[in-house]
Amino acid sequence: KENFVQNPNITEYGNKQAEVIDYGMFDQYGNYISTFDNNTTIILKSKIKFNEEVNNPIFTLTLKDFHGNDIAGTNTDYEKIITDTYQKNDIVICEFKTKLPVAPGKYTLSFSCTRYNDNGDLEVLNRKYDALLVEAISKKNIVGSTRIDPIITISKL
Repeated sequence: KENFVQNPNITEYGNKQAEVIDYGMFDQYGNYISTFDNNTTIILKSKIKFNEEVNNPIFTLTLKDFHGNDIAGTNTDYEKIITDTYQKNDIVICEFKTKLPVAPGKYTLSFSCTRYNDNGDLEVLNRKYDALLVEAISKKNIVGSTRIDPIITISKL
C-alpha cells in the first residue's frame, strides 16, 4: 500500500479477527499502478492476516466514485468461491483479475474481509473503505458511468 496514493480519510472498522494488512492495484506484469485503462485487465490484491481461526472468510473489493456511490464490486461469496479455513497467523493474498469498464475519472478502492457467523449474520472482520485513490482513463468517449463494447453493424437498405 505504500506504493500507492492512499486516502487520508480511509474508513476502517471490524472486530479484527482478520486484518487487511496490505492492498494494491497492478498491471498484468505485476507493476504498481494508480491509473488504469478501462479496457485493460488489472489485478487488485489484498493481503489478509488472520488473528484467530476463521472458516470460509469472504474477501471483497469495491470501487466507489468521489460522491461515495458504489460503482462496481464483488466478493468471493458472490463469485461462489469457497475460501477454506485459516488459523491464527495465517496470511493470504486474494487477487481479483478483472477489467473495470467505468467512465474516466477518479475513484476509491475498498478492501475487506467478512464472514457469516454461526447465526447466519454477516460479521465484519476488517473493512478498509476508500483505501486507495485511483483513476480510470479511456481511449473512447463514454456516456454514463460504464463503458459498453457493442459490435456495431450498419446496413444500407
